[in-house]
Amino acid sequence: MSFWKALGIAGLAYLAVGILEATVDFSLSRVSGSPRSIPQVLRTQVPWWLLWLIFAPAVLGLARRYRFDSP
Repeated sequence: MSFWKALGIAGLAYLAVGILEATVDFSLSRVSGSPRSIPQVLRTQVPWWLLWLIFAPAVLGLARRYRFDSP
């Protein structure tokens, strides 16, 4: 699998988790009595998950370089 294809799949996965997290936040804001709009919730939740997309290659590179299971 090419790097760009893997990055695209990872990007979609992180975006899906961000949208799921935004859905939970939106629902909880309605239940708690302080409703927030969908764009407001997306602005607060999705960037955090896309930030993981940026740092994931570095984290995986460090994990390959410094393995926990080897002496």
